[in-house]
Amino acid sequence: MNDIVKKDNLFCDEYRALILLEYPKELKLVKSLIELAASAVEKTVPANTWSHEGISHVFAKSIADYLKMSYDNLLLGHFYATHMIFRTIVENIVCMDVIIRHPEHDLWKYYLVQSYRSTLKSTGGIKERDEKFFDEIYKDHNIEAEFLEKTKKNNSPRPYAYIDRDYGWTYKINSNFTFAGMCDLIDEREYKDFKHMSMYAHGTSIHLKISGFASMDNMMNMLSFYYYSLNRLVAMYCIKTIDPKFYNTVDKLERIITKYIKECE
Repeated sequence: MNDIVKKDNLFCDEYRALILLEYPKELKLVKSLIELAASAVEKTVPANTWSHEGISHVFAKSIADYLKMSYDNLLLGHFYATHMIFRTIVENIVCMDVIIRHPEHDLWKYYLVQSYRSTLKSTGGIKERDEKFFDEIYKDHNIEAEFLEKTKKNNSPRPYAYIDRDYGWTYKINSNFTFAGMCDLIDEREYKDFKHMSMYAHGTSIHLKISGFASMDNMMNMLSFYYYSLNRLVAMYCIKTIDPKFYNTVDKLERIITKYIKECE
């Protein structure tokens, strides 16, 4: 690693990075938890990517990778970037949770075709050959016309096709195709976390530009997010493959966070 990544090529917020010198134990715990969770995810690689298990693994692997990215940015003192990645992690956790909670609806296949089609539309448009390709996918995965067309079951018109909505792939269990609607399917508190992280992701808050957030409170908020997201990832996806060391380590982090909360009361 040291031979590949040259420190002189990196930008670092030295002021915020210095703050981390006060939290060596906490950072070591977070790094260990990320490594344990990522290892557990890798032990669950399915034989077929295009399946409920396969798409669930794609989400789990992405979450583990984003956790590593956020940790690297944290060490460099890039707290804003860390929070931006947290926002992405929240969205991935919610989408993964919805898919895993409802295996009977095969939501994974609607997510697959909607996401694939949306990507092509936003990167040059869908050509005739692409439509033929998608027709084959629709047929192979038994995608209903209701998902693809602007028509309800009773043949009355609808102003959009579910496949063209951001979260239209949840149409069998959802009618609110916003992230707030997605969070209502599992836990509305997720949306509050998402909105909080969005402030950092957009980077336009005058409060942040003036005051920043190099404080113990914000450090504990970030540690709490790692605690929350890593527990969610393991509980949802890799509880059978996680090393028991994970639970001992997460208990240590929980005690640190709980102690801080009690001291603030």
